[in-house]
Amino acid sequence: MLTGRGRLAILGALTALGGCASGNAPQSVYRSEAPPRIELPLPEIQSGDAIAAINRDIGPGETIWHMRAALNVASLSCSGRRQSMIADNYNAMLKNHREAFAVAYEAEQSAYRTRFGRDWQRQNDTHMTRLYTFFTKPMAQGRFCDVAMNVSAKVRAMASWELQTYAPGALAQLERPFLSTVSASR
Repeated sequence: MLTGRGRLAILGALTALGGCASGNAPQSVYRSEAPPRIELPLPEIQSGDAIAAINRDIGPGETIWHMRAALNVASLSCSGRRQSMIADNYNAMLKNHREAFAVAYEAEQSAYRTRFGRDWQRQNDTHMTRLYTFFTKPMAQGRFCDVAMNVSAKVRAMASWELQTYAPGALAQLERPFLSTVSASR
């Protein structure tokens, strides 16, 4: 588990990231220009099973933001040595990719503004709650933490321009432990 100082560092990083997304970030060379939607390779889901729907039909910026959210959950919920390594990777990742994550955050919010108009904030908040909840399900935390350790190390080390290409596969890896658990229980 994170110490009080570790939690404060992550909270501070998230607060700084929120400030970036509100328009205070410096101009970036990383831009997302209305690229085509990405559909991640997910197993078929039954009509009443919305567990995999949270990461379906999202754009490249949203995919980066969802990957970041999964790694945020891992940095807070994984235990022992893995948690420490993921938290270190996560904090460095936020610093290294500050501008790219600000652009991804804006893409996530922009999609909700366009789709829901005046109700976008409530809809976005509900979506983000569902997204974080998806990655906190205890049924697959061990495997999720193993994957998150590898993904967080890769994201920490890569250049920001590589995130858009890497994020779809990374997000699929991060959600696979949860999806395979659901498939096995059917």
